[in-house]
Amino acid sequence: MVGLLHKFLEFSLPETANESSRNRSRYLGVYAALVVVGGIVAGILPFYFWLSNPMSWDETTAIILSQIAPFLGILVIRQTGNLAYGMFAASFPLTITFTIMAWHHNGLGSFVIPWYITIIVIQSLFGHRGLFLLTGFNLVAAFMFLFIAGHFGYLPEETISRDNYNWMYLISLLTSMMAIVWVGTSGLVRRAKSKEILRLVSEQAEAANLAKSRFVSSMSHELRTPLNSILGFSQILKTDTTQSLTEDQTESVDLISNAGTHLLELINQILDMSRIEAGELDVHFEDLDLSNAIASSIDIITVQAEKAGITIENHVVDELVVKADRLLLNQVLLNLLSNAVKYNCPEGNITIQSGTDGDGMMQVSITDTGMGIPEDQIGYLFQSFNRLGAENTAIEGTGIGLVITEKLLKAQNGSIQVASVVDEGSTFSFKLPLSTEASSI
Repeated sequence: MVGLLHKFLEFSLPETANESSRNRSRYLGVYAALVVVGGIVAGILPFYFWLSNPMSWDETTAIILSQIAPFLGILVIRQTGNLAYGMFAASFPLTITFTIMAWHHNGLGSFVIPWYITIIVIQSLFGHRGLFLLTGFNLVAAFMFLFIAGHFGYLPEETISRDNYNWMYLISLLTSMMAIVWVGTSGLVRRAKSKEILRLVSEQAEAANLAKSRFVSSMSHELRTPLNSILGFSQILKTDTTQSLTEDQTESVDLISNAGTHLLELINQILDMSRIEAGELDVHFEDLDLSNAIASSIDIITVQAEKAGITIENHVVDELVVKADRLLLNQVLLNLLSNAVKYNCPEGNITIQSGTDGDGMMQVSITDTGMGIPEDQIGYLFQSFNRLGAENTAIEGTGIGLVITEKLLKAQNGSIQVASVVDEGSTFSFKLPLSTEASSI
């Protein structure tokens, strides 16, 4: 019987319940709560009415409502996929059922009042805020109805002898407490199972991601060897003085060299990414003079900037010492300065400024005068291989430079922020901890 009931509950699950094991467990938990509560109520009512006079039409209605309420809730959940709607659909007829029982037995002093509390508890566990308040409103309306009926003497004569009152109160309290405890315990058990499933899935995902990173790293190393050979041979062909290349041949070799260089850059960045994801990034903190690090990076990027006619203005404060990794900091600066050149406008400017934020952090801002980035696209800047449409332009890039930059800064206890105005330019600012040393090394 239990197996058939479980199969029925699984058959009644909506499609949204199968989105995850946690979601499926939550739906089954609500279904089981509805069935158990409905079953307990359906078992109590015949016993209650058996102690009274022959059942009236409203008492018969109460029994029928108590039996169909859980299945009505399950039907609503299956059709809508919304747990809150189903809980409300089940609680509404149960509220009517308990009100009918209270009507026949002492109004507000009825033994069925604990069952109103049970409805509130179940709704608070599984329901929606708005429908939870609506359920509370229904219960308040039932209380007011019973109060008014009792106050003006409209309640029917009690149909259960006072000798049975204690038994009825005891049965009501015990069964309502049992329902609350069962629902709560079931929810905790299913929640614990869901957490365990999520933990196992997370571990499997981490293992798969680590294997992927190691595979990518291995393949990148294998690709880099023949690629370096191609680049080397292209350089030899261009510098061979014994047999000069024709103009067409030189153009072809340049295309090979440029494509190879771009591919090598992509491979190097993928290697950096896989190394970071695999947890193999070695960070060696030391006290670094920020102005020296920026000056060195500007020297490297100057040739690229001069070709585009871009002016670099360095306003970095001298004697600002940070706690960082020398190689990683240089890579961060080169990535941001290179982007500021590539995505700038012809004859544009790059401004570099620095300062402290008062919280022991140093901030460097690199501002360009490029096309800018729409505000609704800034959130996509740090997604791998997302170039925000730049892949359709002549600007070369891989789409993972900023992703690597963000991860490198996090590895050094830093962060990065972006501000941009379309047609005016962008500012990339990053923070790193200030050194406690008074002088640079």
